[in-house]
Amino acid sequence: MRTEHEPLLVAGRIVGPREWILSIYGNFVREFGGWIAVADLLELLETFGSAPTASRAAISRMKRNNELQSESRDGRSGYSLTAAAEEWFRDGSERILRPTPAPETTSWVLASFSVPEQDRSSRYKIRARLKGLGFGQVSAGLMIVPVAVFGETQRALVRSGLDEYVVLWEAEHRGFAPASIVVSDAWDLPAIRSAFDEYRRIASDLTIQPVPTSTRQSFIDYMAAMHAWRELPFLDPGLPTSLLPDDWPAADALRLFVEIAERLRAPARRYAITVMTAER
Repeated sequence: MRTEHEPLLVAGRIVGPREWILSIYGNFVREFGGWIAVADLLELLETFGSAPTASRAAISRMKRNNELQSESRDGRSGYSLTAAAEEWFRDGSERILRPTPAPETTSWVLASFSVPEQDRSSRYKIRARLKGLGFGQVSAGLMIVPVAVFGETQRALVRSGLDEYVVLWEAEHRGFAPASIVVSDAWDLPAIRSAFDEYRRIASDLTIQPVPTSTRQSFIDYMAAMHAWRELPFLDPGLPTSLLPDDWPAADALRLFVEIAERLRAPARRYAITVMTAER
């Protein structure tokens, strides 16, 4: 049994305060104007066992990285998202919080890129950025992703200043290797399956338990499940079901995600609101 001040483990590992801050903003703070008082943020972080010193250090790093900015409201010091972070959250939250079932078939976005040798660091940045969006690697300078990710890809490359090196195409597979082989070569399907299975284990445990009587515990359980979920829509960016094994776990993981949201989001939200609106 975890004590109140022990760090919360998700999938067997300690989650750092920056990751919890991202989840708190993405799930609740943006809904209420994108600002939260320092004291309220620290209290929410303490529910995960994050010590105030570690939380403050993470906040400072996020300020230096242009993710958070200081802002006072009604005499209280707090933080809001920067414009750049807000755009990133807008895209990310759409995929994380409002996922849709994978299509049976899809056309594809092809990203081809060529970077001058003197700017080779941009080549690694492009690959990392596209991989983070869910692209699979077809060859050294060609990556692909389902077409639903097109708009998000455009915005991410422009935001990162990498668009000058990249050409985006929309295309359909016409041969010669079967499309299912292309997909299995471009994405690490065993690793993605393993990530889905880990989430299903965590989520299944939560769905068979009664809803906690404490809104605080609902907040902890909901946020732990959300943390376990949030990378999955980027690991599997909506790969078409016709090209995947029949027992591909994405649909079952999505079912569990919806069930947990229906059970825990409302009481978790009440707890977050109680903290953010408390008189201090």
